[in-house]
Amino acid sequence: MENFINSVLNFLGYDSVGKWFLSEGIWAILLIFSVFTAWFIFHRFTRPKISSLANKLKNRDETRD
Repeated sequence: MENFINSVLNFLGYDSVGKWFLSEGIWAILLIFSVFTAWFIFHRFTRPKISSLANKLKNRDETRD
């Protein structure tokens, strides 16, 4: 497994995992954290509001008939 990781890092132009982490890994972790935070905000706050608005519009449309 270590040889595989080293060959991938060498292919990408890095000598060690530490050099990769300092140049690319921090940004990868921040990106993953940002996506998770955005998903949580959407799932927790925005989705129920959209659902509530859709139900209000559906009920309003049914009362017109």
